[in-house]
Amino acid sequence: MGLGSVLNLIKYRNVVDELYRGLLGREADADGRAHHLNLLRSGVPLSQLISGLVSSDEFRQKNPKSGEEEPEGCSKAEAIAMFAKFEDPDRKPREGFTTNFMGGVVAVNVIDMLGGRSGFVEGYPIPANIQGRTIEWMGTLQSVLDARGSYSIVELGAGWAPWCAAGYVAAKKMGITDISVVAVEGDKGKIAFIRDNFAAHGIDEKATTITYGVVGPFDGFAEFPDLSVDPNINYGLAADFNAAKKDVKMLKVPAFSLKTILAPFDRVDLIHCDVQGAEADVFEAGRDVALAKVKRVVIGTHSLDIERRLIGIFKGWVCEGMTSGEYIVPSILTRDGCQIWRNPNLTS
Repeated sequence: MGLGSVLNLIKYRNVVDELYRGLLGREADADGRAHHLNLLRSGVPLSQLISGLVSSDEFRQKNPKSGEEEPEGCSKAEAIAMFAKFEDPDRKPREGFTTNFMGGVVAVNVIDMLGGRSGFVEGYPIPANIQGRTIEWMGTLQSVLDARGSYSIVELGAGWAPWCAAGYVAAKKMGITDISVVAVEGDKGKIAFIRDNFAAHGIDEKATTITYGVVGPFDGFAEFPDLSVDPNINYGLAADFNAAKKDVKMLKVPAFSLKTILAPFDRVDLIHCDVQGAEADVFEAGRDVALAKVKRVVIGTHSLDIERRLIGIFKGWVCEGMTSGEYIVPSILTRDGCQIWRNPNLTS
């Protein structure tokens, strides 16, 4: 091991130890330290480690919250009224899955922390569930309510494509049968998760497009971390469009502009975008095609600068909800922000 590798290991170990002390109030155990060191060295963002620790049972037990939490970006009453329209009161537990309020499912193998939730049946996602926060659900379901005769959803940075599945289930509940789902994902290991997720929801293959690659400001290629651990651990990784030198091995992956991804469509009811920092560049380059074709965008944000840029990019659109990211310091994001934009040219 070279000097640089040794110094990196020491740096990562110090970071992990400080996270355990600061968030859990104790020293890191050997297994926990080794696990989180491996994640950092494989390229997992620090923000993802923080989010994982904050969402752990141990953190919740040490930081109990009194009363029921209000969602951000909308009122609880508003959310309950929306969710009631789509709820499946007869939903049943499924072995190997968690089941959401609509009867949709998440396979427990897609995320490392879900291992103990096989057969779990959720209530309403207030203020959030494993898939996302209330505001994301509200934007997605509103896009279904505004659909006319058909429904199309494009999920950028799809992971296991939970929002494609949610849009599909919701559209079926509204009696829509002409449904198209498009998932774009740059981690080859998650493509199998997407296929399995679509199969678990009974989504006809003819209605699906699964694209291996990343969305970017241009067509061509980008670099994406070469994952050395299981795909169910690595979420929140970002593509690099500038070929900058990285500490981790990068793979060359196809990159597609918004114009190219939307080329098969005259109209798209929803784009759900979670691309870990490229969102402003993507929509700045694709501003015209989005305005011409996209009715609504639900977009995750990953810095204060991106949040500000998007407000300018979506000038002329209607903001239906907005939450800012949460930061330990301005450079360390602990929770994504979210913005929902409606295109008034294509919706009433």
